Amino acid sequence: MKHQPHQLTFLNPLSSHPGRLPAVPGPGGRTLRSLIRHPAVLPGVAVLVAAGLLLVYHTVVTQAVNQSVLQQKARSAQAQALWRCKQLSVVSARQACLRELAAPLVSGT
Repeated sequence: MKHQPHQLTFLNPLSSHPGRLPAVPGPGGRTLRSLIRHPAVLPGVAVLVAAGLLLVYHTVVTQAVNQSVLQQKARSAQAQALWRCKQLSVVSARQACLRELAAPLVSGT
């Protein structure tokens, strides 16, 4: 085999031909090359990738909506508690209630 000085080639150890995919028999006696070139392979892969991306998108959006709902509930509960504290007529009770609201929550986990 004669090499030209500016031509790059690579040798595939699985093939007797440099730079070619090996002929690996597939189902029904087809080779890997013929399966890759089959007209249904590219659209099939595209459909699977699109379905996977839609599933990931759905999961992310669902989690964002759930988190938003939880944050809204927490803000609403905080506002209601603050309103109840401010409605107390005894100043010391109102101040104690507001201090309790301002204190950080102690987590049991």
